Amino acid sequence: MVKRRVLGLAALASVGVLAAGCGSSESSSSGSSAGKSSEPVKIGLIVPLSGAAANPKIYVDPANDAVARLNADGGIDGRRVQVIKYDSGFTPEEAITAARKATSDGVSALIGLPVVSQVLAVKPVLDQSKLPLLFLGGGQEAEYHADDSKGASEYSFRIGTPANLTTESGVEFSIRNLRATDIGLLLRQESAAQSNQELLTRAATDNGGRVSAARVITEGGTDVTSELLPMKDTDAIVSNDYPPTLALILRQMQQYQMTQPLVGEQSAAQVFINRLAPAALTKSLYSETPCNPSDSRRPETPAWTRAYESAHGYTPDANSAITYDSFSILKDAYEKAGSSDSADVLKQLESLDYTGGVCEDYKTDPVHVTGHSAVIMSFADGTPRTVQEFDGL
Repeated sequence: MVKRRVLGLAALASVGVLAAGCGSSESSSSGSSAGKSSEPVKIGLIVPLSGAAANPKIYVDPANDAVARLNADGGIDGRRVQVIKYDSGFTPEEAITAARKATSDGVSALIGLPVVSQVLAVKPVLDQSKLPLLFLGGGQEAEYHADDSKGASEYSFRIGTPANLTTESGVEFSIRNLRATDIGLLLRQESAAQSNQELLTRAATDNGGRVSAARVITEGGTDVTSELLPMKDTDAIVSNDYPPTLALILRQMQQYQMTQPLVGEQSAAQVFINRLAPAALTKSLYSETPCNPSDSRRPETPAWTRAYESAHGYTPDANSAITYDSFSILKDAYEKAGSSDSADVLKQLESLDYTGGVCEDYKTDPVHVTGHSAVIMSFADGTPRTVQEFDGL
């Protein structure tokens, strides 16, 4: 398949274009094509808008920017685009409620759900409605398998690199680059905790190291002493927990004079960007993530990042870049399909080969994963720096 860039992303160097999208989901296009529906294409943004670990702006701001950009370029197939926001919280039950509401509102597709258990929970809703979901988080449990009813829906596609693969890259980086042969794992409390521990333990062994301690952190806990102290003599700690917990881990590591590196997933970047921990503590913090918009060699990305920072007053991370890219991916799929028929759109998403993203290139594999690269970020010098790249994970 010939790769095709749908949007002129270089135009995002204009800060005004991004600013026009802030806080607005109702931008009008220049008009719909003759003979086609004048109704907007409704896209549901289904992300955590509430809760202690929620940080809505990292999804809402890029979604509004993307809609403004699409409508400035004529919308999707001549129809203006409208984004409708739904609070998915962090639980499967909240995700199901939000997905059902979106279906009743007549959205054409969903973008969001950064939690793997939520992706699995909405499977019946998607299978019945045939509604495409471009989800923003999750590991191998959220893969689609045609012969396995336990996986995600046929209509679900992971936009970006799965969390289990980015965490594997963190283990490899810890052993090969940080010379850490003894790894500690602090895992988020979730259904995939056991499989994540097994996966990362194998990754450590495969790279010549070992996991000497592994603990699951109680959700919403305010003290990780009992989980952290068994890691006191490890060379590095790897964690996949959310930003508030990672910040707590850093503070309690200081309390117990533990100076080894802490390697987190995408959430680690939010600890730095939102200053959830003192700068002195983030010097030993690393983030494993699909991309680093602040330090990228992709030609589309630097201008987009500068414009984003100017418009919103904070640095975008991979969550924001992937959210932004997801809208362009949907435009690509719908316009190539030539219709809004779910079977035609599904076929295009299954054969996705998209190279215009600000985060990475996206190509759908048999299990509906589209991202296949990762980077390791360091904050030691006070900026998000890419210190290692992994391609073809």
